[in-house]
Amino acid sequence: MIDVVAGFIRRGDRILLQQRLPRRDYPLTWECPGGKIEKIDPNPAAALQRELDEELGDALATGCIYYITTDPFYVARFTAGQLQTQTPVRIAFHKVEISYNWQPKLLDASGLGWFTRGEMPCLDLIPGNIALCNWLRSNGMP
Repeated sequence: MIDVVAGFIRRGDRILLQQRLPRRDYPLTWECPGGKIEKIDPNPAAALQRELDEELGDALATGCIYYITTDPFYVARFTAGQLQTQTPVRIAFHKVEISYNWQPKLLDASGLGWFTRGEMPCLDLIPGNIALCNWLRSNGMP
């Protein structure tokens, strides 16, 4: 099982998504920023903080991101298939509070954008974010 954390970063009715690099698995698909939980920070909130710093800039140190929920509001599960192997993935979405004027940096992605829940189904989403999109349609914004 691969455990992944993702940041649900919202500005009004829009959600921040990033587009994966072409050289990664699921190339050029869209997702909430985040990544794998690693041994260096097994705590999910700490892992998400590290991932957000790596992918979007040092927003926590500057106070632009000031809150990450310790418990996820939604957990998606899917099976990733790579070269004839099947790996179960569990992705936990955590709500991230930001200052209104924060602008994320494009550090580890092909693109960044703010999308409404209605726009998300039109994007080529990674499987875990397809599940999130369906959840948002049923439950609304957290």
